[in-house]
Amino acid sequence: MPRPKKRRRVSGVPPHRQFGPHRKNKEAVAEAIFLSVDEYETLRLIDYQRKTQKEASEIMGVSRTTVQAIYDKARMNVTTSLVEGKNIVIDGGDYVYEAPKAYRVKTPGKTKHDYASESETVDIGKKPHGATRIVISTIEGEVSHIGEAEDFKVFDLENTSIINKQTTERPDIPGGFLPSFLKRHDVDIIIGAEMGEKLKHHFDDEGIDVFITDKAYPEDALSHWRRSG
Repeated sequence: MPRPKKRRRVSGVPPHRQFGPHRKNKEAVAEAIFLSVDEYETLRLIDYQRKTQKEASEIMGVSRTTVQAIYDKARMNVTTSLVEGKNIVIDGGDYVYEAPKAYRVKTPGKTKHDYASESETVDIGKKPHGATRIVISTIEGEVSHIGEAEDFKVFDLENTSIINKQTTERPDIPGGFLPSFLKRHDVDIIIGAEMGEKLKHHFDDEGIDVFITDKAYPEDALSHWRRSG
């Protein structure tokens, strides 16, 4: 029986998930090359932070030879993208997200993941008793990919009637921290245009329901959610 594959620890969630060549005449985009999140992590640690492969292996919780193999594949993918003019999409991989030390807060008897001070500048406010709190991810007022949101439209509903709504800026924290941040603000449901599978798992872990919509504007997306129920 093969030994179970060890999941790689990742502490740097990609802030952007797609990159590609500039095309003035908007010709058809070439088939994308997928770069896994753990491949991205080796590039971030070794090329960007200038760590050795041994240091990177300790951070990721795998052997040095494993890191070297992931790193070699990552560089080949990036090089192929540059030479062949193909888009890069960062997604997938066999990894588990681990909060960097800067995001950890020690409390008596335990250590818990928390956020850098930037998140504390964003306060959604207390949810009314008995209400359902729904957040819609937006960019410039339109419904966006949940992991790439710039702002959140927050609706508090009593049954299906809106009793409070507000717009709040997304805190300057990695996407992997959004579920925990929103859970702290009593969010029950998040609505957006898309969401990566890994981020969805984080929302599932926090008990926040995810609803994907094809609507462009928050109020239409909220109506879409109402009709779906």
